[in-house]
Amino acid sequence: MGQTHAPPKAPRSIRRRLVRIAIGCAVLGVVVVALGPMLAGPIARPFVEASVNDRIKGHATLDSLRLSWFGEQRVGLTLDDPEGSRVAAVSVRVDRGLLGVALGSRRLGMVVVGGSATIIRDAEGKTNLERAIEAQFPSTSTPSTPSTGEPATLPKSLAVSIVLDGFEVVYQDAALAAQTDGKIGAVRLGPLTGSADFAVGSPMRVAVQGPIATGGDFNSLAESGEVNLHGLLTDLTDAAGTLTPDMLRADVTLLLRVPSLEAVLHAAWTDGELMRTNETRVTVDITALADIVPKVAEAFAAQPGVRLTQLPTV
Repeated sequence: MGQTHAPPKAPRSIRRRLVRIAIGCAVLGVVVVALGPMLAGPIARPFVEASVNDRIKGHATLDSLRLSWFGEQRVGLTLDDPEGSRVAAVSVRVDRGLLGVALGSRRLGMVVVGGSATIIRDAEGKTNLERAIEAQFPSTSTPSTPSTGEPATLPKSLAVSIVLDGFEVVYQDAALAAQTDGKIGAVRLGPLTGSADFAVGSPMRVAVQGPIATGGDFNSLAESGEVNLHGLLTDLTDAAGTLTPDMLRADVTLLLRVPSLEAVLHAAWTDGELMRTNETRVTVDITALADIVPKVAEAFAAQPGVRLTQLPTV
């Protein structure tokens, strides 16, 4: 009596299971790749902080790190001196996504920089910034290999537009306060706005402007002037991306207005020399300036291009 046997189902069931596993792995891979930058930020932060803080006497904190394949990148960091006082808080936003960089593009688009820095110079002439970034341990490494003399080269496609978005710098100097009899011991630049547009093989344009505040110390700062700087740097690199500092020419126009002094400067830097390219005007209220900085009248009176409103006996 013959018997019939059903065809085995195990191979088909295994194939289906393998297909499901493969699809699941593919979906998981896509999710990991898509969310990789988002996941990498929180994971990388403590390692980056530890790497920096192991080397300096101050303390750096990576407050935020947001990465994206297609969107913008954001970084926020702070730096404190060894005593724990804040030196700088900086935020950076890069418009270019990581995918473009991974594919080889070096056109970074717009990089926006904001934040503030407080630089304090003590009576010994050392700043809190110097103390913050000072090496924690003396270097014991062997001397590096001597330079071959070959000029540095940048990627040919490198292009970036850096934008200052309200960056503020406060500077306090014990020596300055002593020289001005306590009238000016601190200066604040900003909030500064401006831009620097750079592309390999092309001129670099720079513009920075903002108010100036002065006072006896941080607590007595009052707006008292402004700074407006425009610059054009040519021949910084050649078309291949090689840095050419010996060929560099910088044309600068500077307007500076501070208590008792206003200056307009047109100058160029080339072949290691600074030269005037247009009329330079310096207007000084020498009575007020001599009151701020004793004995300064004689020094200013000896300079060409200085117009004195009054020259007192000093």
